[in-house]
Amino acid sequence: MREQTITVGAFCSPITGEKVSGDQAGHWLCSEGAWLVCLIDGLGHGREAHRAAMACRDWVARLRDTALSHIILGVNEAIRDTRGVAVSLAKIEPRNNRLSYVGVGNVSACLISERVSRMVNAHGIIGNEHTLDIPVQSYDFVAGRDRFVMTSDGVDERIDHASLPLSPQQNAGCLAQQIVTRFRVGRDDASALVVL
Repeated sequence: MREQTITVGAFCSPITGEKVSGDQAGHWLCSEGAWLVCLIDGLGHGREAHRAAMACRDWVARLRDTALSHIILGVNEAIRDTRGVAVSLAKIEPRNNRLSYVGVGNVSACLISERVSRMVNAHGIIGNEHTLDIPVQSYDFVAGRDRFVMTSDGVDERIDHASLPLSPQQNAGCLAQQIVTRFRVGRDDASALVVL
């Protein structure tokens, strides 16, 4: 049997009037065929939000082969000289049909499978917390069947995820752009990351 693969796409857009986005996304192939995906929302918008989000993204990339809890703790310490971020991280293991998730702040995540599961984020700001005890959530994830979507707070959180046209034949990046364009609320930078 051929192993299923996943595709990842993201789209980040600054608020009107800004040249850079305080929202950033990333995805990396890790050890043993796992994928790490993240969506980051730097506090506020503009250059300082962008700087915070880029610092977070760089540190997630450096720490990608460690456990999600270690990534969150490491990033929290590493970006203390920034205004801080909200962040959602997921490690997807297609070989084990698993998705592990951790999130802090107002970046949303949703798993679309036989039912829709919305992940729960801890309160706080990465880069500003003195203590972090954030549980890692674990879900079944079957590549080729299940879908995973992350959005920042610049996207309406009341999306009906089950109605999204998340077909594996489509381009994940185009779908992320469609979500931002269609559901943007206009008060902040907006971003989406899609895993098919």
